[in-house]
Amino acid sequence: MVFMLTGKNNCPYVAQYVTIYNYRNDPKRYTWYYNDAILELCEVQVFGCPTGKYGLGNCDQRCPDRCVGGNCKPVNGYCFYCQSGKWGDICDRNCPNGCLEDCHIQSGFCTECKTGKYSDTCNRDCHTECVGGCEQDSGFCGDCRAGKFGQTCQLFCPTHCSDDGCDKDSGSCVDCKVGKHGERCELDCPETCKGLHCEQNTGFCSECNDGMYGYGCNKSCPSLCGQNKCRRYDGACQVTDNDSLATGQCHSADNIPVIAVLATISALCLVAAIVSFVCMLRTKAGAKRERRERQKQENHYTDIDISPRNAYDIYVIPPE
Repeated sequence: MVFMLTGKNNCPYVAQYVTIYNYRNDPKRYTWYYNDAILELCEVQVFGCPTGKYGLGNCDQRCPDRCVGGNCKPVNGYCFYCQSGKWGDICDRNCPNGCLEDCHIQSGFCTECKTGKYSDTCNRDCHTECVGGCEQDSGFCGDCRAGKFGQTCQLFCPTHCSDDGCDKDSGSCVDCKVGKHGERCELDCPETCKGLHCEQNTGFCSECNDGMYGYGCNKSCPSLCGQNKCRRYDGACQVTDNDSLATGQCHSADNIPVIAVLATISALCLVAAIVSFVCMLRTKAGAKRERRERQKQENHYTDIDISPRNAYDIYVIPPE
């Protein structure tokens, strides 16, 4: 309860709480407002009753038994909260049968419905095709039975959807039956697809019939391919083991990448061997040259006269 004080006011009111606002905005709301805010509380009286009692002045009446905790408002005896399954000021009314547990104390609207029910009082049935109930406010299904879609599951999934059904909101097929593709599986797979199996989104064949290749299996394999078989994505011939034994050759297109890799490795090894051999020859030639130079130097020193010589002659001077 809120009171606006203008000058001097008496407040002979009974309430749970009292809020007093004393405005001093700039500019002031009223010209007669003082510049200073002054609030004087002359007398405050608090009234209440013991738990489980109510009544004006003497609290001589008992709160209704259906009030939670035996508590009620001290003046009129209205319940603050009701026991489960009850509603009303004194909780004397039963919640609707469709309520799962409780309902609102003032309106009687269900807080939640039993499975299969919806609306404020849960008195309406969800659509029979709903699985796991429906939304309380709208009645829209949470999920649908197989083969159904829509807000209330009233629509049928496209005819060529597989047993996995379709999306509840859009009706798009989760998967298609054999021989079909497309969002709603309304398109035919190419007849050249092996077993009529193709991808749902693109319509590309998973595998081709013999003699055909391409994503749509719409191209013929080369006439020289053994058993009229070639790879789906590029048309390269595929040869079985029996074909290789019969012809004495291994010319499967699948071996081409392997042969190319092996040939490259062999070439690299051969180049490495040649380089190593050349380096070895150069090393030996260098060693021979070094030995010849050393031999020449030794022969030069042996031709030098190394016989001993006097460094000076000794003269004997006879005595006089």
